[in-house]
Amino acid sequence: MATLSAMIFYIQYLFITFFAVLARIMPESAFLSIGRFMGKVGFLLIKNRADMSIKNIQMTIEPNFQKAKNIARASFEHFGLVSFELLLTLSGRLDKDSLMDRFINSQDAVLKLKKYHEQSGGKMILVAAHLGNWEILGKYIGANDIPIGVVGREINNPYINEMVAKSRQIFNNTLIDRDGAMLPLAKMLKNGHTVALLPDQKLNDQNSAKVNFLGHLAGTTLSVAKLAKRFDAIMVPVAAISVENNKYTLIVNDKIEFDKNENDIEITQKMNLAIGEMIKQYPSQWFWMHNRWKQ
Repeated sequence: MATLSAMIFYIQYLFITFFAVLARIMPESAFLSIGRFMGKVGFLLIKNRADMSIKNIQMTIEPNFQKAKNIARASFEHFGLVSFELLLTLSGRLDKDSLMDRFINSQDAVLKLKKYHEQSGGKMILVAAHLGNWEILGKYIGANDIPIGVVGREINNPYINEMVAKSRQIFNNTLIDRDGAMLPLAKMLKNGHTVALLPDQKLNDQNSAKVNFLGHLAGTTLSVAKLAKRFDAIMVPVAAISVENNKYTLIVNDKIEFDKNENDIEITQKMNLAIGEMIKQYPSQWFWMHNRWKQ
């Protein structure tokens, strides 16, 4: 069984490597168009996830079935694009100049983030989400001279995990394993180092609570609130939103105002509200296929 698993892992690795090679030799726009096409195909073939996406959208932001279906289809297409963007990074094609060129109309957002960074002494929690392209988001912020610690889950396939982990530690990014992340996150904030978290997925453990998210209760981590209170860190909602011609725009919203006397759930509710507002603004770029409201 172990040999079979290793063989499957290696075949998966070869598959990813093949597309990474394509990313290196194909025109960028043509390569990314394959990603969009794969997303469209995924919407047709992965019916259970497509249906879940439509249901989630109808439940939260758009009750009309056809409109919800259109948003869901666009979301699949978007994440096909995001997946192939990651392959561009794995191919080694994304250097600093090309990264900077991918972002437009972002100068004011960068200046706003740098101002927050200076005011907080670096003790800043970037509240991101599975919205837009969160992989390129951290790289762009780091490339603009704001070093950040990013939390990521280890991938089961060790070959692919090594590739992805390496790609997540470029442009002033430090990778933190999601398992046992609290201690390194605490150390970074204590030392005036910015961290980025993706707290928009379901979590049901002793460090979570049912908090309103897009109008419905959802298991949400309390870690962000705990860290912000303990280290007097500011919480800033951020996203890299896809725009025309395979470009992105950095979104930096106002910091989340909270009082240290508020409890963790109250602060987490404010965080969920901030994330929800970004999702409502760019609904086709959020990960609706995730069972966020699972009981």
